[in-house]
Amino acid sequence: MNSSKDKLTVSEIRQEVERRGIRGLCHFTPVESLSGIIQDQRVWSRSELLRRRPNALVNDQSRVDGHTEYVCCSVQYPNLYLLDRFRYRGHINSNSAWAVLIFKRDLLADPKTRFCSVNAAKDYGAHIGDGLEGFLSMFASWVPPSDRIRPVTHLETCPTDRQAEVLVHHSVSIEAIVGVVLESNESLRAVRREVKKLPRRTRPAIMVVPEFFNKYQLTGRVWRGEETPLPTD
Repeated sequence: MNSSKDKLTVSEIRQEVERRGIRGLCHFTPVESLSGIIQDQRVWSRSELLRRRPNALVNDQSRVDGHTEYVCCSVQYPNLYLLDRFRYRGHINSNSAWAVLIFKRDLLADPKTRFCSVNAAKDYGAHIGDGLEGFLSMFASWVPPSDRIRPVTHLETCPTDRQAEVLVHHSVSIEAIVGVVLESNESLRAVRREVKKLPRRTRPAIMVVPEFFNKYQLTGRVWRGEETPLPTD
């Protein structure tokens, strides 16, 4: 941080995160990619991952938002609209099982973290912002780029547009991964085997929560003001 203004912004974001009761960030990845994440002790940004492993799997082949040096996340719950596009578009094996990684909420207050009230790819990244203003834009009563209006019952923890994004610079350390959410028990054994490679103090919680992968059910709960349990609860 370079100034007292930066420190104030960090403090204000932390206070707002606490007030809203936000518990974490979500980042989805194919289960088969977990071994690399655990080996590297980090979730790398796309540009850094491909620099280290040119043949690595990447979720988004295009990244028209232009922020390839950032890790894409969402607040509280995963962006299932985007995940569904990835699942059925065929650029990653359509039979792949997916995991949602839960990151510590502290990343929201990192000075290098950026925010977007809609999908970051909209208008080629034109709506990505910084600081408290960027953070608060995700929770506006009306989000002009997508014309989303926030219902009065909308969960305080969740952005108005379900595709709002948080962009974390460069990488996320293994210590910041506090949970792994799976859709079914099919990949549970494989995930447990990978997680056991970590020191006990850094092992994330593992939970099977099918609702995390059903966009209609999850979105309905958000609109009604109902939380869905996280593995860190």
